[in-house]
Amino acid sequence: MHMLTAIGAAVLLLAAPGADAKPAARSYDGSGNNPLHSEWGAAHQPHARRLAAAYFQPTYAETRESPQIPGARALSNSVFGRTGSSHGGVDARVSELLMAWGQFVDHDVTLTNVEGRRRTYGVNKRASCPFSAAVRSAVVGAGDGLPVPACDVTFDPRCLGNATLPFDATTGTLVNGVTAWIDGSQVYGSSVAINDALRDPNDRALMRMSFANPLSLPELAAVDPDGVVFDMANPVGVVNDTMLRGTGDVRGNENPMLTALQTLFPREHNRYARELRRNSHAARDADELFEEARRWVIGLLQHITVDEYLPALLGTHGALPAYHGFNATVDPAIDVAFASALFRFGHSQVGPVIHLNSGTHAHEVLLRDAFFRPGIVIDHYGVDAVLLGAAEHPAQLADLSVVDELRNVLFTNGSSVIIGAGEGAGGTDLMALNIARGRLHGVPTYAALRQAYGLSVPPHITDIGGSLETSRVLAEQYPRGIVDVDALVGALAEPHVPGGCVGELLSAAIRDQFARFRDGDRHWWESGEHNVHWRNAVKRTALHDVIMKNRDPAGGVSHRMSKSVMMLSSASTPVAAGYGLGVGCLVLAVVW
Repeated sequence: MHMLTAIGAAVLLLAAPGADAKPAARSYDGSGNNPLHSEWGAAHQPHARRLAAAYFQPTYAETRESPQIPGARALSNSVFGRTGSSHGGVDARVSELLMAWGQFVDHDVTLTNVEGRRRTYGVNKRASCPFSAAVRSAVVGAGDGLPVPACDVTFDPRCLGNATLPFDATTGTLVNGVTAWIDGSQVYGSSVAINDALRDPNDRALMRMSFANPLSLPELAAVDPDGVVFDMANPVGVVNDTMLRGTGDVRGNENPMLTALQTLFPREHNRYARELRRNSHAARDADELFEEARRWVIGLLQHITVDEYLPALLGTHGALPAYHGFNATVDPAIDVAFASALFRFGHSQVGPVIHLNSGTHAHEVLLRDAFFRPGIVIDHYGVDAVLLGAAEHPAQLADLSVVDELRNVLFTNGSSVIIGAGEGAGGTDLMALNIARGRLHGVPTYAALRQAYGLSVPPHITDIGGSLETSRVLAEQYPRGIVDVDALVGALAEPHVPGGCVGELLSAAIRDQFARFRDGDRHWWESGEHNVHWRNAVKRTALHDVIMKNRDPAGGVSHRMSKSVMMLSSASTPVAAGYGLGVGCLVLAVVW
Protein backbone atom coordinates (compact mmCIF):
# COMPACT_ATOMS: atom_id res chain seq x y z
CA MET A 1 0.00 0.00 0.00
CA HIS A 2 1.32 3.45 -0.82
CA MET A 3 1.99 6.01 1.88
CA LEU A 4 -0.05 9.22 2.02
CA THR A 5 1.25 12.11 -0.03
CA ALA A 6 1.88 15.11 2.21
CA ILE A 7 -0.52 17.98 1.70
CA GLY A 8 2.37 20.36 1.96
CA ALA A 9 4.18 18.88 -1.04
CA ALA A 10 4.97 21.01 -4.06
CA VAL A 11 1.72 22.13 -5.64
CA LEU A 12 0.89 21.34 -9.23
CA LEU A 13 -2.05 23.43 -10.35
CA LEU A 14 -3.75 22.70 -13.64
CA ALA A 15 -5.01 25.60 -15.72
CA ALA A 16 -8.71 26.19 -15.27
CA PRO A 17 -10.95 26.50 -18.31
CA GLY A 18 -12.57 29.75 -19.20
CA ALA A 19 -15.85 30.77 -17.60
CA ASP A 20 -17.79 29.59 -20.63
CA ALA A 21 -16.07 26.23 -20.93
CA LYS A 22 -18.13 23.15 -20.22
CA PRO A 23 -16.95 21.51 -16.96
CA ALA A 24 -15.50 18.04 -17.33
CA ALA A 25 -17.87 15.26 -16.31
CA ARG A 26 -16.89 13.07 -13.40
CA SER A 27 -16.56 9.35 -13.96
CA TYR A 28 -18.83 7.21 -11.82
CA ASP A 29 -16.08 4.97 -10.49
CA GLY A 30 -13.93 7.96 -9.50
CA SER A 31 -11.13 7.25 -11.97
CA GLY A 32 -9.54 9.89 -14.19
CA ASN A 33 -9.95 12.76 -11.73
CA ASN A 34 -6.20 13.30 -11.45
CA PRO A 35 -4.56 13.43 -14.90
CA LEU A 36 -1.24 12.26 -13.46
CA HIS A 37 -2.65 9.47 -11.30
CA SER A 38 -5.85 8.23 -12.90
CA GLU A 39 -6.46 5.58 -10.24
CA TRP A 40 -6.31 7.97 -7.27
CA GLY A 41 -9.71 8.17 -5.59
CA ALA A 42 -11.22 5.44 -7.76
CA ALA A 43 -13.41 2.72 -6.31
CA HIS A 44 -11.75 -0.60 -5.42
CA GLN A 45 -8.33 0.96 -4.83
CA PRO A 46 -6.30 0.08 -1.71
CA HIS A 47 -6.57 2.20 1.39
CA ALA A 48 -3.49 4.21 2.38
CA ARG A 49 -1.52 4.24 5.63
CA ARG A 50 -0.07 7.27 7.37
CA LEU A 51 1.86 4.80 9.54
CA ALA A 52 2.95 1.26 8.81
CA ALA A 53 0.53 -1.40 9.98
CA ALA A 54 0.75 -2.27 13.67
CA TYR A 55 -1.05 -5.56 14.06
CA PHE A 56 -2.39 -6.85 17.34
CA GLN A 57 0.33 -8.99 18.89
CA PRO A 58 -0.67 -12.58 19.72
CA THR A 59 1.55 -12.52 22.81
CA TYR A 60 -0.70 -9.86 24.31
CA ALA A 61 -4.02 -11.26 23.15
CA GLU A 62 -6.73 -12.22 25.58
CA THR A 63 -6.99 -15.79 26.67
CA ARG A 64 -9.78 -16.83 28.99
CA GLU A 65 -7.18 -17.91 31.54
CA SER A 66 -4.81 -14.94 31.51
CA PRO A 67 -6.04 -11.72 29.92
CA GLN A 68 -3.38 -9.03 29.49
CA ILE A 69 -5.27 -6.86 27.05
CA PRO A 70 -9.02 -7.44 27.15
CA GLY A 71 -10.76 -8.96 24.18
CA ALA A 72 -13.02 -6.70 22.17
CA ARG A 73 -16.32 -7.59 23.86
CA ALA A 74 -14.78 -7.49 27.34
CA LEU A 75 -13.33 -4.06 26.60
CA SER A 76 -16.67 -2.86 25.26
CA ASN A 77 -18.40 -3.97 28.46
CA SER A 78 -15.84 -2.31 30.70
CA VAL A 79 -15.33 0.94 28.81
CA PHE A 80 -18.46 1.66 26.77
CA GLY A 81 -21.06 -0.09 28.91
CA ARG A 82 -20.26 1.13 32.40
CA THR A 83 -23.10 3.65 32.63
CA GLY A 84 -25.61 0.80 32.35
CA SER A 85 -28.05 3.15 30.69
CA SER A 86 -29.60 3.54 27.28
CA HIS A 87 -29.32 7.31 27.65
CA GLY A 88 -25.97 9.08 27.78
CA GLY A 89 -25.40 12.82 27.93
CA VAL A 90 -26.72 15.03 25.16
CA ASP A 91 -25.32 18.20 23.68
CA ALA A 92 -27.97 20.88 23.69
CA ARG A 93 -26.30 22.82 20.86
CA VAL A 94 -26.23 20.34 17.98
CA SER A 95 -28.96 18.29 16.38
CA GLU A 96 -29.29 14.66 15.42
CA LEU A 97 -29.22 15.82 11.81
CA LEU A 98 -25.53 16.60 12.24
CA MET A 99 -24.93 13.04 13.38
CA ALA A 100 -26.95 11.72 10.46
CA TRP A 101 -24.99 13.87 7.99
CA GLY A 102 -21.79 12.34 9.27
CA GLN A 103 -23.00 8.87 8.37
CA PHE A 104 -24.33 10.07 5.04
CA VAL A 105 -21.02 11.62 3.96
CA ASP A 106 -19.07 8.66 5.36
CA HIS A 107 -20.98 6.38 3.01
CA ASP A 108 -19.93 8.66 0.16
CA VAL A 109 -16.21 8.18 0.77
CA THR A 110 -15.52 4.79 2.35
CA LEU A 111 -16.65 1.18 2.32
CA THR A 112 -13.79 -0.94 3.61
CA ASN A 113 -13.46 -4.37 2.05
CA VAL A 114 -10.87 -7.10 1.75
CA GLU A 115 -9.61 -8.32 -1.59
CA GLY A 116 -10.17 -11.97 -2.24
CA ARG A 117 -13.74 -12.07 -1.01
CA ARG A 118 -16.89 -10.93 -2.76
CA ARG A 119 -18.73 -8.47 -0.58
CA THR A 120 -21.87 -6.39 -0.89
CA TYR A 121 -20.53 -4.02 -3.53
CA GLY A 122 -19.90 -6.89 -5.94
CA VAL A 123 -16.12 -6.93 -6.46
CA ASN A 124 -14.10 -10.12 -6.63
CA LYS A 125 -10.34 -9.54 -6.64
CA ARG A 126 -7.41 -11.80 -5.88
CA ALA A 127 -5.76 -11.08 -2.54
CA SER A 128 -2.36 -9.49 -3.11
CA CYS A 129 -1.20 -8.53 0.38
CA PRO A 130 -2.57 -10.93 2.97
CA PHE A 131 -1.71 -10.26 6.59
CA SER A 132 -0.73 -12.96 9.02
CA ALA A 133 -3.19 -15.63 10.08
CA ALA A 134 -1.59 -15.29 13.51
CA VAL A 135 -3.04 -11.79 13.73
CA ARG A 136 -6.48 -13.17 12.93
CA SER A 137 -6.06 -15.77 15.66
CA ALA A 138 -5.01 -13.10 18.13
CA VAL A 139 -8.17 -11.11 17.50
CA VAL A 140 -10.83 -13.81 17.16
CA GLY A 141 -9.16 -16.84 18.74
CA ALA A 142 -9.46 -20.32 17.29
CA GLY A 143 -13.09 -20.00 16.22
CA ASP A 144 -14.87 -18.05 13.51
CA GLY A 145 -16.46 -15.42 15.72
CA LEU A 146 -15.46 -12.81 18.26
CA PRO A 147 -15.05 -14.38 21.73
CA VAL A 148 -17.56 -13.36 24.37
CA PRO A 149 -16.53 -13.41 28.07
CA ALA A 150 -18.04 -16.27 30.04
CA CYS A 151 -21.33 -15.35 31.72
CA ASP A 152 -21.78 -12.21 29.58
CA VAL A 153 -25.19 -10.93 30.68
CA THR A 154 -26.42 -10.42 27.13
CA PHE A 155 -24.68 -13.04 25.02
CA ASP A 156 -23.87 -15.84 27.50
CA PRO A 157 -26.52 -15.67 30.23
CA ARG A 158 -26.27 -19.39 31.01
CA CYS A 159 -22.48 -19.20 31.47
CA LEU A 160 -21.71 -21.80 28.79
CA GLY A 161 -18.42 -20.08 28.06
CA ASN A 162 -18.45 -20.63 24.29
CA ALA A 163 -20.49 -17.72 22.94
CA THR A 164 -19.17 -15.63 20.06
CA LEU A 165 -20.25 -12.61 18.07
CA PRO A 166 -20.31 -12.77 14.26
CA PHE A 167 -17.20 -11.13 12.83
CA ASP A 168 -15.71 -11.13 9.34
CA ALA A 169 -12.02 -11.84 9.92
CA THR A 170 -11.12 -12.29 6.25
CA THR A 171 -7.47 -11.42 5.66
CA GLY A 172 -6.12 -9.59 2.63
CA THR A 173 -5.47 -6.16 1.16
CA LEU A 174 -7.86 -3.49 2.44
CA VAL A 175 -9.60 -1.68 -0.41
CA ASN A 176 -12.23 1.02 -0.67
CA GLY A 177 -15.40 -0.28 -2.27
CA VAL A 178 -16.59 3.22 -3.24
CA THR A 179 -14.92 6.32 -4.61
CA ALA A 180 -12.75 8.32 -2.21
CA TRP A 181 -14.21 11.63 -3.39
CA ILE A 182 -17.11 13.59 -1.99
CA ASP A 183 -18.92 12.98 -5.25
CA GLY A 184 -22.39 11.75 -4.34
CA SER A 185 -21.56 8.08 -4.87
CA GLN A 186 -24.05 7.17 -2.12
CA VAL A 187 -26.70 8.85 -4.30
CA TYR A 188 -25.55 7.96 -7.82
CA GLY A 189 -23.50 4.82 -7.28
CA SER A 190 -19.83 4.04 -7.88
CA SER A 191 -20.36 2.36 -11.25
CA VAL A 192 -22.13 3.06 -14.53
CA ALA A 193 -24.30 -0.05 -14.07
CA ILE A 194 -25.66 1.09 -10.71
CA ASN A 195 -26.23 4.62 -11.93
CA ASP A 196 -28.02 3.38 -15.03
CA ALA A 197 -30.43 1.39 -12.88
CA LEU A 198 -31.10 4.41 -10.66
CA ARG A 199 -32.08 6.70 -13.55
CA ASP A 200 -35.70 7.14 -14.55
CA PRO A 201 -36.30 4.91 -17.60
CA ASN A 202 -39.01 7.27 -18.87
CA ASP A 203 -36.98 10.46 -18.47
CA ARG A 204 -33.25 9.87 -18.38
CA ALA A 205 -32.60 13.36 -17.03
CA LEU A 206 -34.13 12.31 -13.71
CA MET A 207 -33.42 9.93 -10.87
CA ARG A 208 -35.85 7.05 -10.61
CA MET A 209 -38.39 7.40 -7.80
CA SER A 210 -41.16 5.12 -6.52
CA PHE A 211 -44.06 4.55 -8.90
CA ALA A 212 -46.47 4.78 -5.98
CA ASN A 213 -44.92 7.96 -4.56
CA PRO A 214 -42.73 10.18 -6.76
CA LEU A 215 -41.14 11.71 -3.64
CA SER A 216 -39.93 8.33 -2.34
CA LEU A 217 -37.01 6.15 -3.32
CA PRO A 218 -37.81 3.28 -5.68
CA GLU A 219 -38.27 -0.27 -4.44
CA LEU A 220 -35.45 -2.61 -5.35
CA ALA A 221 -37.91 -4.82 -7.24
CA ALA A 222 -38.36 -1.99 -9.75
CA VAL A 223 -34.73 -0.87 -9.91
CA ASP A 224 -33.22 -4.33 -10.25
CA PRO A 225 -35.98 -6.88 -11.02
CA ASP A 226 -33.51 -9.63 -11.92
CA GLY A 227 -31.30 -9.03 -8.87
CA VAL A 228 -28.09 -8.76 -10.89
CA VAL A 229 -27.02 -5.12 -10.33
CA PHE A 230 -27.60 -4.42 -6.63
CA ASP A 231 -26.58 -6.36 -3.55
CA MET A 232 -28.13 -4.17 -0.87
CA ALA A 233 -27.20 -4.87 2.73
CA ASN A 234 -30.04 -6.44 4.71
CA PRO A 235 -28.62 -8.23 7.78
CA VAL A 236 -31.86 -8.07 9.75
CA GLY A 237 -33.95 -9.79 7.08
CA VAL A 238 -37.34 -8.64 8.36
CA VAL A 239 -38.05 -6.85 5.07
CA ASN A 240 -37.79 -8.81 1.85
CA ASP A 241 -34.88 -7.63 -0.29
CA THR A 242 -37.25 -6.58 -3.07
CA MET A 243 -38.85 -4.01 -0.74
CA LEU A 244 -35.58 -2.34 0.16
CA ARG A 245 -35.06 1.05 -1.48
CA GLY A 246 -32.53 1.34 -4.29
CA THR A 247 -29.68 3.71 -3.42
CA GLY A 248 -26.19 4.33 -4.74
CA ASP A 249 -24.65 2.78 -1.61
CA VAL A 250 -25.42 -0.69 -0.29
CA ARG A 251 -26.07 0.65 3.24
CA GLY A 252 -28.79 3.13 2.29
CA ASN A 253 -31.61 1.34 4.16
CA GLU A 254 -29.75 1.03 7.47
CA ASN A 255 -31.75 3.53 9.55
CA PRO A 256 -34.52 6.10 8.95
CA MET A 257 -32.35 9.22 9.26
CA LEU A 258 -29.92 7.87 6.69
CA THR A 259 -32.72 6.79 4.36
CA ALA A 260 -34.29 10.25 4.67
CA LEU A 261 -31.08 11.93 3.47
CA GLN A 262 -30.71 9.29 0.77
CA THR A 263 -34.17 10.36 -0.43
CA LEU A 264 -33.63 14.11 -0.14
CA PHE A 265 -30.90 14.40 -2.74
CA PRO A 266 -32.57 12.45 -5.55
CA ARG A 267 -35.49 14.84 -4.92
CA GLU A 268 -33.09 17.77 -5.27
CA HIS A 269 -31.56 16.28 -8.43
CA ASN A 270 -34.98 16.02 -10.05
CA ARG A 271 -36.06 19.49 -8.92
CA TYR A 272 -32.92 21.04 -10.39
CA ALA A 273 -33.08 19.05 -13.64
CA ARG A 274 -36.69 20.13 -14.21
CA GLU A 275 -35.76 23.73 -13.50
CA LEU A 276 -32.91 23.57 -16.01
CA ARG A 277 -35.26 22.17 -18.62
CA ARG A 278 -37.87 24.87 -18.01
CA ASN A 279 -35.31 27.67 -18.21
CA SER A 280 -33.41 26.41 -21.25
CA HIS A 281 -33.85 28.41 -24.44
CA ALA A 282 -33.24 25.33 -26.56
CA ALA A 283 -33.95 21.65 -26.15
CA ARG A 284 -31.28 19.89 -24.09
CA ASP A 285 -30.21 16.28 -24.19
CA ALA A 286 -31.40 14.17 -21.23
CA ASP A 287 -27.87 12.99 -20.49
CA GLU A 288 -26.63 16.57 -20.42
CA LEU A 289 -29.41 17.59 -18.04
CA PHE A 290 -28.68 14.61 -15.80
CA GLU A 291 -24.98 15.44 -15.56
CA GLU A 292 -25.71 19.11 -14.86
CA ALA A 293 -28.07 18.16 -12.04
CA ARG A 294 -25.55 15.64 -10.73
CA ARG A 295 -22.83 18.32 -10.75
CA TRP A 296 -25.13 20.60 -8.76
CA VAL A 297 -25.93 17.94 -6.16
CA ILE A 298 -22.24 17.06 -5.75
CA GLY A 299 -21.43 20.75 -5.27
CA LEU A 300 -24.04 20.96 -2.52
CA LEU A 301 -22.73 17.85 -0.79
CA GLN A 302 -19.21 19.27 -0.77
CA HIS A 303 -20.28 22.74 0.36
CA ILE A 304 -22.59 21.50 3.14
CA THR A 305 -19.95 19.09 4.43
CA VAL A 306 -17.08 21.59 4.60
CA ASP A 307 -19.00 24.77 5.43
CA GLU A 308 -21.76 23.46 7.73
CA TYR A 309 -20.80 20.06 9.05
CA LEU A 310 -17.09 20.44 9.81
CA PRO A 311 -17.37 23.80 11.63
CA ALA A 312 -20.14 22.43 13.85
CA LEU A 313 -18.15 19.27 14.48
CA LEU A 314 -14.70 20.72 15.06
CA GLY A 315 -15.47 24.15 16.54
CA THR A 316 -12.55 26.57 16.33
CA HIS A 317 -10.54 23.75 14.72
CA GLY A 318 -13.20 23.30 12.02
CA ALA A 319 -11.88 25.45 9.21
CA LEU A 320 -9.76 23.63 6.67
CA PRO A 321 -6.57 25.30 5.42
CA ALA A 322 -7.16 27.97 2.78
CA TYR A 323 -8.18 26.53 -0.60
CA HIS A 324 -5.69 27.17 -3.40
CA GLY A 325 -7.22 25.06 -6.13
CA PHE A 326 -6.58 21.54 -7.36
CA ASN A 327 -3.29 20.04 -6.22
CA ALA A 328 -2.26 17.08 -8.36
CA THR A 329 0.19 15.84 -5.71
CA VAL A 330 -2.53 15.22 -3.10
CA ASP A 331 -3.84 11.66 -2.85
CA PRO A 332 -7.37 11.48 -1.35
CA ALA A 333 -7.05 7.78 -0.42
CA ILE A 334 -8.72 6.82 2.85
CA ASP A 335 -6.29 6.17 5.67
CA VAL A 336 -6.80 2.74 7.27
CA ALA A 337 -6.81 4.22 10.78
CA PHE A 338 -9.45 6.75 9.72
CA ALA A 339 -11.76 4.18 8.12
CA SER A 340 -11.28 1.27 10.53
CA ALA A 341 -11.20 3.18 13.81
CA LEU A 342 -11.26 6.96 14.11
CA PHE A 343 -14.19 7.86 11.86
CA ARG A 344 -16.31 5.38 13.81
CA PHE A 345 -16.35 7.63 16.87
CA GLY A 346 -19.83 8.85 15.99
CA HIS A 347 -21.34 5.59 17.20
CA SER A 348 -21.18 7.08 20.67
CA GLN A 349 -23.42 9.94 19.48
CA VAL A 350 -26.31 7.73 18.42
CA GLY A 351 -29.44 7.92 20.57
CA PRO A 352 -31.81 5.07 21.43
CA VAL A 353 -34.80 6.41 19.48
CA ILE A 354 -35.70 7.94 16.12
CA HIS A 355 -37.58 11.20 16.62
CA LEU A 356 -40.35 12.00 14.16
CA ASN A 357 -42.43 15.15 13.77
CA SER A 358 -45.26 15.32 11.28
CA GLY A 359 -45.83 19.00 12.00
CA THR A 360 -48.87 18.27 14.16
CA HIS A 361 -47.80 15.13 16.03
CA ALA A 362 -44.52 13.92 17.50
CA HIS A 363 -43.59 10.25 17.55
CA GLU A 364 -40.69 8.08 18.65
CA VAL A 365 -39.55 4.77 17.17
CA LEU A 366 -36.98 2.62 18.96
CA LEU A 367 -33.79 2.43 16.94
CA ARG A 368 -33.66 -1.32 17.53
CA ASP A 369 -36.99 -1.63 15.70
CA ALA A 370 -35.91 0.54 12.77
CA PHE A 371 -32.76 -1.11 11.39
CA PHE A 372 -33.18 -1.92 7.68
CA ARG A 373 -36.92 -1.20 7.73
CA PRO A 374 -37.30 1.61 5.17
CA GLY A 375 -41.07 1.39 5.38
CA ILE A 376 -40.94 3.20 8.72
CA VAL A 377 -39.80 6.26 6.80
CA ILE A 378 -41.52 5.81 3.47
CA ASP A 379 -44.88 4.32 4.34
CA HIS A 380 -45.76 5.31 7.89
CA TYR A 381 -44.27 8.69 8.73
CA GLY A 382 -42.60 10.14 5.65
CA VAL A 383 -39.16 11.53 5.01
CA ASP A 384 -40.09 15.04 6.12
CA ALA A 385 -41.14 13.86 9.59
CA VAL A 386 -37.75 12.21 10.06
CA LEU A 387 -35.81 15.29 8.94
CA LEU A 388 -37.82 17.67 11.11
CA GLY A 389 -37.59 15.35 14.13
CA ALA A 390 -33.82 15.03 13.75
CA ALA A 391 -33.36 18.78 13.34
CA GLU A 392 -35.26 19.48 16.57
CA HIS A 393 -33.53 17.02 18.91
CA PRO A 394 -30.02 17.07 20.36
CA ALA A 395 -27.47 14.44 19.49
CA GLN A 396 -25.58 12.47 22.12
CA LEU A 397 -22.16 13.57 23.36
CA ALA A 398 -19.04 12.03 21.87
CA ASP A 399 -17.63 10.09 24.81
CA LEU A 400 -17.20 6.63 26.29
CA SER A 401 -20.93 6.01 26.57
CA VAL A 402 -22.76 3.96 23.93
CA VAL A 403 -26.44 3.05 23.93
CA ASP A 404 -27.62 -0.54 24.21
CA GLU A 405 -29.14 -0.30 20.73
CA LEU A 406 -25.62 -0.42 19.31
CA ARG A 407 -23.83 -2.39 21.99
CA ASN A 408 -26.26 -5.21 22.79
CA VAL A 409 -29.14 -5.35 20.31
CA LEU A 410 -27.67 -4.11 17.04
CA PHE A 411 -29.45 -5.58 14.01
CA THR A 412 -32.05 -7.58 15.92
CA ASN A 413 -35.25 -8.41 14.11
CA GLY A 414 -37.41 -6.63 16.65
CA SER A 415 -37.99 -9.71 18.80
CA SER A 416 -35.92 -11.80 21.20
CA VAL A 417 -34.50 -13.80 18.31
CA ILE A 418 -30.82 -13.15 17.76
CA ILE A 419 -29.62 -12.27 14.30
CA GLY A 420 -26.39 -14.22 13.92
CA ALA A 421 -25.13 -13.66 17.45
CA GLY A 422 -24.38 -15.67 20.54
CA GLU A 423 -26.85 -17.10 23.00
CA GLY A 424 -29.13 -14.64 24.78
CA ALA A 425 -31.57 -11.91 23.84
CA GLY A 426 -29.77 -9.47 21.62
CA GLY A 427 -28.07 -8.80 18.31
CA THR A 428 -24.40 -7.89 18.30
CA ASP A 429 -22.02 -5.29 19.72
CA LEU A 430 -20.90 -2.57 17.33
CA MET A 431 -18.21 -1.22 19.65
CA ALA A 432 -16.67 -4.68 20.07
CA LEU A 433 -16.68 -5.05 16.29
CA ASN A 434 -15.01 -1.64 15.95
CA ILE A 435 -12.22 -2.57 18.35
CA ALA A 436 -11.69 -5.97 16.74
CA ARG A 437 -11.68 -4.48 13.25
CA GLY A 438 -9.04 -1.93 14.21
CA ARG A 439 -6.83 -4.66 15.65
CA LEU A 440 -7.31 -6.94 12.64
CA HIS A 441 -6.59 -4.14 10.17
CA GLY A 442 -3.35 -3.10 11.81
CA VAL A 443 -4.53 0.29 13.09
CA PRO A 444 -1.69 1.81 15.16
CA THR A 445 -2.26 2.53 18.82
CA TYR A 446 -3.67 5.76 20.18
CA ALA A 447 -0.21 6.97 21.23
CA ALA A 448 1.35 6.19 17.84
CA LEU A 449 -1.40 8.03 15.99
CA ARG A 450 -1.06 11.12 18.14
CA GLN A 451 2.62 11.22 17.24
CA ALA A 452 1.81 10.71 13.56
CA TYR A 453 -0.47 13.76 13.58
CA GLY A 454 2.12 15.92 15.34
CA LEU A 455 0.47 15.78 18.76
CA SER A 456 2.22 15.16 22.05
CA VAL A 457 1.64 11.83 23.79
CA PRO A 458 0.28 12.01 27.34
CA PRO A 459 2.98 10.76 29.73
CA HIS A 460 0.61 8.40 31.52
CA ILE A 461 -2.61 6.61 30.70
CA THR A 462 -4.38 8.58 33.44
CA ASP A 463 -3.65 11.79 31.51
CA ILE A 464 -5.82 10.86 28.50
CA GLY A 465 -9.32 11.40 29.79
CA GLY A 466 -11.16 14.33 31.23
CA SER A 467 -12.29 12.67 34.46
CA LEU A 468 -10.98 10.49 37.27
CA GLU A 469 -13.45 7.78 36.37
CA THR A 470 -12.17 7.64 32.79
CA SER A 471 -8.58 7.44 34.01
CA ARG A 472 -9.39 4.63 36.41
CA VAL A 473 -11.21 2.56 33.80
CA LEU A 474 -8.46 2.93 31.20
CA ALA A 475 -5.75 2.04 33.71
CA GLU A 476 -7.67 -1.10 34.68
CA GLN A 477 -8.16 -2.24 31.09
CA TYR A 478 -4.63 -1.53 29.85
CA PRO A 479 -2.26 -2.63 32.64
CA ARG A 480 0.85 -2.05 30.48
CA GLY A 481 -0.11 1.59 30.08
CA ILE A 482 -0.67 4.00 27.24
CA VAL A 483 1.36 1.95 24.75
CA ASP A 484 -1.52 -0.51 24.37
CA VAL A 485 -4.55 1.81 24.23
CA ASP A 486 -6.70 1.16 21.15
CA ALA A 487 -7.02 4.19 18.86
CA LEU A 488 -10.81 4.52 19.06
CA VAL A 489 -10.88 4.14 22.85
CA GLY A 490 -8.23 6.78 23.42
CA ALA A 491 -9.76 9.17 20.91
CA LEU A 492 -13.18 9.02 22.55
CA ALA A 493 -11.67 9.48 26.02
CA GLU A 494 -10.05 12.82 25.15
CA PRO A 495 -11.49 16.15 26.31
CA HIS A 496 -13.00 18.06 23.42
CA VAL A 497 -11.21 20.82 21.54
CA PRO A 498 -12.50 24.36 22.23
CA GLY A 499 -16.02 24.73 20.90
CA GLY A 500 -15.84 21.33 19.25
CA CYS A 501 -17.35 17.91 19.52
CA VAL A 502 -14.21 15.75 19.55
CA GLY A 503 -10.72 15.64 21.02
CA GLU A 504 -7.39 16.60 19.51
CA LEU A 505 -6.66 13.34 17.73
CA LEU A 506 -10.03 13.11 15.99
CA SER A 507 -9.90 16.79 15.08
CA ALA A 508 -6.47 16.41 13.47
CA ALA A 509 -7.37 13.21 11.59
CA ILE A 510 -10.67 14.58 10.28
CA ARG A 511 -9.12 17.86 9.11
CA ASP A 512 -6.32 16.00 7.32
CA GLN A 513 -8.61 13.55 5.54
CA PHE A 514 -11.19 16.13 4.44
CA ALA A 515 -8.49 18.56 3.26
CA ARG A 516 -7.19 15.78 1.01
CA PHE A 517 -10.71 15.05 -0.27
CA ARG A 518 -10.90 18.71 -1.31
CA ASP A 519 -7.40 19.54 -2.52
CA GLY A 520 -6.93 16.36 -4.57
CA ASP A 521 -10.27 16.80 -6.38
CA ARG A 522 -9.93 18.45 -9.80
CA HIS A 523 -13.72 18.94 -9.92
CA TRP A 524 -14.14 20.49 -6.44
CA TRP A 525 -17.05 22.94 -6.40
CA GLU A 526 -14.82 25.97 -5.66
CA SER A 527 -12.37 25.25 -8.49
CA GLY A 528 -12.08 27.44 -11.56
CA GLU A 529 -13.67 24.62 -13.56
CA HIS A 530 -17.05 26.06 -12.56
CA ASN A 531 -18.15 29.59 -13.41
CA VAL A 532 -18.56 32.17 -10.67
CA HIS A 533 -22.36 32.39 -10.95
CA TRP A 534 -22.72 28.65 -10.38
CA ARG A 535 -20.28 28.74 -7.45
CA ASN A 536 -22.18 31.60 -5.84
CA ALA A 537 -25.44 29.69 -6.20
CA VAL A 538 -23.91 26.69 -4.43
CA LYS A 539 -22.46 28.89 -1.70
CA ARG A 540 -25.85 30.46 -0.99
CA THR A 541 -27.53 27.06 -0.54
CA ALA A 542 -27.62 25.47 2.91
CA LEU A 543 -28.98 22.08 3.92
CA HIS A 544 -32.04 23.91 5.24
CA ASP A 545 -32.71 25.25 1.74
CA VAL A 546 -32.45 21.79 0.17
CA ILE A 547 -34.97 20.43 2.67
CA MET A 548 -37.40 23.32 2.21
CA LYS A 549 -37.30 23.20 -1.59
CA ASN A 550 -38.00 19.47 -1.63
CA ARG A 551 -40.52 19.01 1.17
CA ASP A 552 -43.69 17.06 0.65
CA PRO A 553 -46.61 19.53 0.40
CA ALA A 554 -48.53 17.17 2.67
CA GLY A 555 -45.63 16.80 5.12
CA GLY A 556 -44.79 18.62 8.32
CA VAL A 557 -41.62 20.54 7.39
CA SER A 558 -42.46 24.22 7.59
CA HIS A 559 -40.92 27.64 7.98
CA ARG A 560 -40.32 26.92 11.66
CA MET A 561 -37.32 24.72 10.82
CA SER A 562 -34.14 26.48 11.89
CA LYS A 563 -31.95 27.89 9.13
CA SER A 564 -28.97 26.06 10.67
CA VAL A 565 -30.48 22.59 10.83
CA MET A 566 -27.34 20.98 12.27
CA MET A 567 -27.40 23.34 15.24
CA LEU A 568 -30.14 23.84 17.81
CA SER A 569 -31.48 27.35 18.28
CA SER A 570 -31.42 27.11 22.10
CA ALA A 571 -27.65 26.66 22.39
CA SER A 572 -26.42 26.00 25.90
CA THR A 573 -23.84 24.09 27.87
CA PRO A 574 -23.86 20.32 27.19
CA VAL A 575 -25.75 18.17 29.67
CA ALA A 576 -23.33 15.64 31.11
CA ALA A 577 -24.14 12.08 32.08
CA GLY A 578 -21.88 9.09 32.55
CA TYR A 579 -18.15 9.85 32.43
CA GLY A 580 -15.36 10.97 30.16
CA LEU A 581 -17.34 13.93 28.90
CA GLY A 582 -15.56 16.77 27.17
CA VAL A 583 -16.66 20.35 26.70
CA GLY A 584 -18.24 21.25 23.39
CA CYS A 585 -20.58 19.60 20.98
CA LEU A 586 -21.09 16.24 19.51
CA VAL A 587 -21.36 14.50 16.32
CA LEU A 588 -20.32 12.25 13.58
CA ALA A 589 -21.65 9.34 11.72
CA VAL A 590 -23.18 6.05 12.41
CA VAL A 591 -20.75 3.96 10.43
CA TRP A 592 -21.65 0.33 10.21
